[in-house]
Amino acid sequence: MHGTIQTTRRHRLYDPDRLQETIDEHKEIYIAIASGDGIFANQLMEKHITKVRRELSESLLSHIGEEQN
Repeated sequence: MHGTIQTTRRHRLYDPDRLQETIDEHKEIYIAIASGDGIFANQLMEKHITKVRRELSESLLSHIGEEQN
């Protein structure tokens, strides 16, 4: 888990566009939790995690492709 979090941070937090997107997504999740809307918070978390997984998979496949060329 720790390695996954580090990879995600490197991938999302060093790109200014992804950084702001990440902050916005986390803020929206926080607001849903703080307002007591657990169902919406869960939906937002699932959407966020799915998006991050997709981005990391695409990045990994891209790097593998570059290494093979």
